[in-house]
Amino acid sequence: MSGVSHTINTVILHISTDGLPLFKSMPGELWPILGSIKNVCSLSKIVFPIGIYFGKKKPIDCCLFLKEFVEESIDVINNGITIEGRKFQVLIQGIICDTPARSYILGTKSHTGYSSCIRCKQEGIYDKGRMTFPSVNAPPRCHEDFLIQRDLDFQVSESLLVKIPGLDLVKNLPLDYMHAVCLGVVKKLLLTWTSGPVNKCKFPSRLVNQLYSFVLCHNLSAHCIEKGWIIDYNVYIHLMIDSNVYRFTIRFYIHLMNFT
Repeated sequence: MSGVSHTINTVILHISTDGLPLFKSMPGELWPILGSIKNVCSLSKIVFPIGIYFGKKKPIDCCLFLKEFVEESIDVINNGITIEGRKFQVLIQGIICDTPARSYILGTKSHTGYSSCIRCKQEGIYDKGRMTFPSVNAPPRCHEDFLIQRDLDFQVSESLLVKIPGLDLVKNLPLDYMHAVCLGVVKKLLLTWTSGPVNKCKFPSRLVNQLYSFVLCHNLSAHCIEKGWIIDYNVYIHLMIDSNVYRFTIRFYIHLMNFT
């Protein structure tokens, strides 16, 4: 922290957690709690472990899983931290999880159930094998609802996160962009455009073949660098077409319309 500007006196943290299966031949899940400092440019890409837990399956009791993290968070938020003689205040700006992990740490109903929307109070409609929330005028959820457990259809268990000072359990837990948009809406659009029965939105087969020939046969990395696109090869989307699996990065999906 020696290179941090003296105008910075608050450390803004983003927290993340998720389960990771380690073995195929035996049960075992790793559940890390990770953090990153977002308001210091030189440190913003560094991810550090806060807690790492391992067991045969996901921790049954989310309160037990979060207990030490919440206690430490309360301490550093209330008292600050001192590094190299400088005292910093601490703010947890957000906790970032995919949808199942967010439901787990909040003690809320799974996203496949009725009354499970994290943003609004509507029961939802089960349509064509999936839960939907079509109303755009439903009353919004708020942090105070979590504090008093106003909606027991939504909050199925207690969450220790309510004890963290300054953390809004609605505003500070963002929606999961990767799964909701990149792996959700965008994947659905691509499947609609490129596969299935003929419809007015489907691309001509010639265009589909040209698109996939380019992706498979050309140096995609060099092309994207030339265009200024950023590719993250650690995360892939599997798109099934004609029984073949084509792998595209999430950010290539985002730029696909620019390419076409």
